[in-house]
Amino acid sequence: MPLDYVYTGVWLKYDNPAKGATLTVTNLAALFILGGIMILVAVTQSRTWIIIRYIFTKCRSLHLKDDLDDISQWVAMKIWWEQVKKAPAFRRISRSDPTQQNRQLLDYHVSPWIGLGAILNTLLFAIGGVVIPWLLADGWLGAPEVRSQQTDHCVDAWAKDIPENNTSVLSSILLSEAIWEACYGEKRSNSYCDPNFAGIEGYSLKIGTDCPFPAPICLRDQPTLTFTRANMTPHELSINSRLSMTVSHQITCGTISMDPFIYQVPQPPNMQLVRGNFTFSIQNPSLVKDPSQLNPELGLNMRTDNSLGSGLEMLEKGNGLLLSILPVPHFKVTPETSDLLHPLLRQPDGRTFVFVFRAGATLQLSTRPISDPFFSASTLWEGPPFYVPDREATAIGCIERFQVCFDSKSAGGYRCYPWMSALMDFPKGMMPELLLSFGLELSMDYIKVFDRNLEINASSLLDFLQRRTNLRRPLLAPQLRLNPTNPGVIRNIDSARQWILELDALFSKAVVWQKMRTLSFINNDNDYSNNTLLPPGKPFVASLCDRILLINGDYTNINWIGIWIPIVFLLLLCLISYADAFIEWGFKYIWVLLYSILYANIFIHLIIKWVRKYILPSKEILAQLSNSSGEMMAWVRRKYRVCFVQPRRGGDAEQEIELGNNSQPLEEFEDNPI
Repeated sequence: MPLDYVYTGVWLKYDNPAKGATLTVTNLAALFILGGIMILVAVTQSRTWIIIRYIFTKCRSLHLKDDLDDISQWVAMKIWWEQVKKAPAFRRISRSDPTQQNRQLLDYHVSPWIGLGAILNTLLFAIGGVVIPWLLADGWLGAPEVRSQQTDHCVDAWAKDIPENNTSVLSSILLSEAIWEACYGEKRSNSYCDPNFAGIEGYSLKIGTDCPFPAPICLRDQPTLTFTRANMTPHELSINSRLSMTVSHQITCGTISMDPFIYQVPQPPNMQLVRGNFTFSIQNPSLVKDPSQLNPELGLNMRTDNSLGSGLEMLEKGNGLLLSILPVPHFKVTPETSDLLHPLLRQPDGRTFVFVFRAGATLQLSTRPISDPFFSASTLWEGPPFYVPDREATAIGCIERFQVCFDSKSAGGYRCYPWMSALMDFPKGMMPELLLSFGLELSMDYIKVFDRNLEINASSLLDFLQRRTNLRRPLLAPQLRLNPTNPGVIRNIDSARQWILELDALFSKAVVWQKMRTLSFINNDNDYSNNTLLPPGKPFVASLCDRILLINGDYTNINWIGIWIPIVFLLLLCLISYADAFIEWGFKYIWVLLYSILYANIFIHLIIKWVRKYILPSKEILAQLSNSSGEMMAWVRRKYRVCFVQPRRGGDAEQEIELGNNSQPLEEFEDNPI
């Protein structure tokens, strides 16, 4: 069903400008447009036969008295078929009666080649009638990518204070979870994947050995994971933008030891029932004199000192499974706040966050001990196949980085800037170069497209991870708990690399959630027409409502330039076919026309030659006479100076006569009339 937020009309897809403009129409309108083209193809096919027949008639060396001028395509095909049946090769393979093979042909006195032309004409236009609409509509192989348009239900890129309760947040997380399960999880035969989320370019995984953190907290013999979304364009983020820029997002993760970050914090007796005596904190210890003053946004309360065997103690206390991420939501690590982090976690070009997994009263269901560093469990519980977690909690440290590349004018080519911890932490010289290369208006897309979709609270990776910890099943490994008195069970776990599978699933779910958040700008039930920070008269500064790309099967995209090429060509063929009365005149007088052009060229050449020979020299003589006349007049003026008298105003005094030409006296000559 057509939607009000989908733009119908001609628009340009900036990720592929060579393709030209695109016409988006509803499927019903596309049926009429492409059907009209097919009708035009059918009409042109019959008119082209007239042209072929006329050319064949005029090219014959001998004109016989026949009906070739009015012969139809079907009759021409029958003539060709009769000639084929008469051929010796056809008679050898034919099973018909020999007397029938020698039957005389109808006396058409017409060459079979015109029949071959009729067959080729019919086949060519029959194929074109199918192929041309198929190519113009992008093959009809799937739902097309369309563009959104501005509506009152679209959230502006700069809009703030939009009400968002916990229910809507949880709903978006659950919806992204369902989409991921349908498209990338364990697919079922009856599962449906929304085409907007099928084939999303997620993170590529590289497993290495170099720990990203200092040696004191790196666990031995454990791999390092690097997840990268390389060279993301605005189109990959579902935005139609002219900004020729790519952004790479990299997350490097490794398992870390929690021992350097655990502090003993005595609690009052009445609080020990709900809180433990220990705290896991990633805060800089040099900034805190007393462990009781640790920032709660950078730490978690713990029951034990997390020593080996503390997992059994937590199993007996009956606490539930918990996945946490530090720093907590709404605490952003910036260059100004980076000193608050522990020196072992601080990175000059990246932003650090830590996964903390507390198994609680949970057993691992496995046929062998779990060596995975995040789910480590090596102690049997009463008997196989249940294993008790080794520690109260385990941790994974991750470093998030961004890199920006674009076509730099000053660099004279494509330039990539160093990795940075946030998209708004511009490296030296990047912002001036961005303005120089793209201008102010287009440079704003850097914030609207990339920062809006990758980093700020609405859709950042860390924001998704922190929100997802509120789910009852935050991990990929399923947990089963029959009742509160019995321990929970984590089953279907990979004993060696479950943490790798968990991170890969979490980050790919974040990509699905980010795209879902982008599409939710235009597809919602709330009216945000008055919720904006746009300055008056500047709708382009921040709005993304008319530039979001989505896939919708209720519409059809037609190549706007391509549709006019066959239309003009077919109409031209029709026009030529109706001009047969003028074709004969053209053949008759073509040589007259050519000779007229030749003689006109010769005549113009002779005229130009005559002008150069006679007219131009005359102009030179006139110019010389004019110069001589000017010189003679000047000589006369020098020889006979004319006196000019001017009255001098000076009261009642007698007027004095002033001579012109420097008031010099006249020279006396014998023939001077004065």
